[in-house]
Amino acid sequence: RRPMWPVLSTSSRGDEVAYTDVSGDTHGNWARRFGAPRDDHTHAGIDLYGTNGDVLVATEDGTIVSAQTFHLGTDAILLETRSGLVVLYGEVDPGSWKDFGVQVGSRVRAGQPIARIGCMVGTWNNCGSHMLHLETYVAGVRQNKQWHGDPPPELLDPTRYLLRAMPNVT
Repeated sequence: RRPMWPVLSTSSRGDEVAYTDVSGDTHGNWARRFGAPRDDHTHAGIDLYGTNGDVLVATEDGTIVSAQTFHLGTDAILLETRSGLVVLYGEVDPGSWKDFGVQVGSRVRAGQPIARIGCMVGTWNNCGSHMLHLETYVAGVRQNKQWHGDPPPELLDPTRYLLRAMPNVT
């Protein structure tokens, strides 16, 4: 079964997946792809465009297994799916999952609203980013992993998963 697209957004780039294909061609914003170099680490996920407050949905049936602080005033929630994949939703509005009756231990269905995109607060106390940062892991992971040098063995490239979920692909 095909996973659900994780963001309900009206952003004109809301269904864009940044990745490098087998020919070496980059699609989308190269800085938002899995494995993109960052100042002091490597990007462990793929950023999906949206706007502040956009609804995030469960990509598959599963259980919310963790909630944590994430980056610059946002949170992350982790969904362990029925297929065994753990999907991290980062840059989430803090506590927004409570608006949908979701908490750690909640069982959710594919397509069910689970949280909202948050606002990463920048240097000047302004909203510097509106997107979902999505990472994927093997079953059992409960905390995101920083990537310095070789990728952690439990971290999975979410590119194919997201390409399968794209709303405009049949």
